[in-house]
Amino acid sequence: MWRPIVQAIFRPQDKASARYCKETWLEVKRDAFVAGIAGAQTSRAALAISAGVVWRFADKKAEAAESLQNDPPDEDYWSPTGPRRRAFYSTPLQGSEIERRAAVVARQLVDSTAYLEATVRAAERAAGARAANAEDFFQRRRREARRFAASASEPLIALRSATSSLADALEEEGIGELEQLAYRPQTWSGTFDKYMPPEALAALYRAGIPLSAIRVPVRDLKSFRKPTGGWVTSLRMAGRYSEELGTGLQEWRMESESE
Repeated sequence: MWRPIVQAIFRPQDKASARYCKETWLEVKRDAFVAGIAGAQTSRAALAISAGVVWRFADKKAEAAESLQNDPPDEDYWSPTGPRRRAFYSTPLQGSEIERRAAVVARQLVDSTAYLEATVRAAERAAGARAANAEDFFQRRRREARRFAASASEPLIALRSATSSLADALEEEGIGELEQLAYRPQTWSGTFDKYMPPEALAALYRAGIPLSAIRVPVRDLKSFRKPTGGWVTSLRMAGRYSEELGTGLQEWRMESESE
């Protein structure tokens, strides 16, 4: 007897990894905001640029991880599934070591998010086909889910070393002290782009990140806790849980191919 695709792919341990992945990437996003302010206030454009690019794609990674937790059956099971990559160009982000390492993190985020989203869509459609007793479509969508899960696992696992590398560079920059100095939530207002120096906004635009992605309200960020580990800690934790999720998807592929 076949097992529903949701059970086959999204095991309890994978859902747990996805939950931690979501939570830690949201922490990365919040800490990136503080780091971006720190970079702007201390004329460290490279820090502001790195914060902006990670901010942009950390949010999408958190959304993709959350979708894995929900996975309702999708009645649109006859539609083929494919990854949807967001625009990102790393060439403009080569001005400093921090930028280069942030670009590597961003690339892994873009790739893993696209394939993780595709995995979820294919799994939901397979579950919908299963519920409708559409065996042929179930098999098609299940094959897609397996393929995309395998493609997602590599950049997810690579995020462990990429985030660690960026965290090392930030520590060398003295990010912890800068974050403490920049933490003034009572003065925060407007949108994130307001805190970005012009050269940082220009670099982000050349990297394929529209200004609208940075022009987001900061009013909800005033409840931030004062940084303890800050961006370095949240980056390392997000990389750890991304690796766990990627490893889980690899294990599922091996298990499902043996069925």
